[in-house]
Amino acid sequence: MKVCVIALALSTALGGCALKPRAAGPAPIVVDGNTAEWPAHAKATADDHYLYLRFTPPGPTAALQASPRPTRILIDADMNADTGLDDFGVGAELKITLSPDPKHSGVTVTRYTPGLAPETISHADVDFSFAPTYASGTYEARIARTRAIAPLAFRGACRGLIVSGDADDAWVSKFATDLPPIASARAAKPAAVPTIPAKPEGSLRVLSWNILKNSIEKDPEPFARVVRALAPDVVLVQEWDGADAGTLADWFNTHAPLDSETWSGAARPSMGVGVATRYTIKRPQDTEFSVDGEWPARCSGALISTPFGELIAASTHLKCCGGAGSDEDERRVRETRAIENGLYNAYPDATPKTLVIGGDLNLVGTRRPLDILAESLDVDGSALAIANLQVLHDNARYTWTDDASAFTPGRLDWVLVGDANADIVDAFVLDARRLPVGSLDAAGIKPGDTSISDHLPVIVDIRIK
Repeated sequence: MKVCVIALALSTALGGCALKPRAAGPAPIVVDGNTAEWPAHAKATADDHYLYLRFTPPGPTAALQASPRPTRILIDADMNADTGLDDFGVGAELKITLSPDPKHSGVTVTRYTPGLAPETISHADVDFSFAPTYASGTYEARIARTRAIAPLAFRGACRGLIVSGDADDAWVSKFATDLPPIASARAAKPAAVPTIPAKPEGSLRVLSWNILKNSIEKDPEPFARVVRALAPDVVLVQEWDGADAGTLADWFNTHAPLDSETWSGAARPSMGVGVATRYTIKRPQDTEFSVDGEWPARCSGALISTPFGELIAASTHLKCCGGAGSDEDERRVRETRAIENGLYNAYPDATPKTLVIGGDLNLVGTRRPLDILAESLDVDGSALAIANLQVLHDNARYTWTDDASAFTPGRLDWVLVGDANADIVDAFVLDARRLPVGSLDAAGIKPGDTSISDHLPVIVDIRIK
């Protein structure tokens, strides 16, 4: 019953956009932290690409990669206790450890092969990810079966343990499931080549992208190809330090020119956040949102005149790092309070139809900053809708990924929309590595274009009523 209640609460909080599944399969699990689609009572399931796990550790909730208690996932891929790592009574061919020790956040992955020394590999080698990235009562995770380095390729069964805490006070959850044939070993008709969705007619397309330390200026063409393919109406950027309104407008007019309009911009150069749009900016945010009089929250907004009515668009970048209860997490909470209290005051006498705010929220502690930002910012004082940002052609909702990092892919970027006068028509994340070459060629994008930043471009299409 506890799992069902948590799943229902998460489903309500995370919104209800249509999913964009990678492919049909026996277990259509979407790794987003909402386990409502899981088979009843199942702790593990598998399809032709992944092994999926869900678990509910006891005790105070903590973000799994910044926790004082390690969490270990032990997988006995050959159902033989005499092979692999002999730990907690299971012969594990794969061990994934989240928060390996109090001074080591992130994740470590170790593979155990009979006759060979244990091998430390990357989380990217087995395409491991989990959700949510913030502290939660329930988590779900996936591990690839189609990677050559993963020990889950064969058909049959597997079992394992999820262990939270140290050996003397560990919480242990057992799981077992059958493994169907993997995708590469199964004959099938070629799937239709997925396309990057075009903007629905009568809607506004919003793109939010953390461009990683001014990379958009250092290597502009990958960003330009993506922007041209997506054709956004409003762009929210983060980590473009020193860029003023003219810098934004000049870049977009140069690299993503429009047929009949020109780009305009609004920015807070000292904070690295800004807004660019193909429409007219009636009033840029000209005030700072002070956090208890100590420092300004990183937020840049603009009142935009669109063919569908006036829109407030705001780009924000909350404090990074830390875990649940950390100073960094508390700072994120205070920053969102400042934004919530100041956003409308920045546009006196304006009567916008709706509002969209998005960016890098760095939710690696608690989800309180997101809840605060959403709770009452719509034009009628109601809560904002949270866009479900699912990765295109994949069953996951991550927006940040770095194969070389100690941290797994996670959902750090969020977009919220005032739904009193607008609907979210579509929402997705673009990870070019997940799309077939034919899809990329049709869009004019190269496979590495979205990897130019550690954050992925997130897209939300809204229709103003």
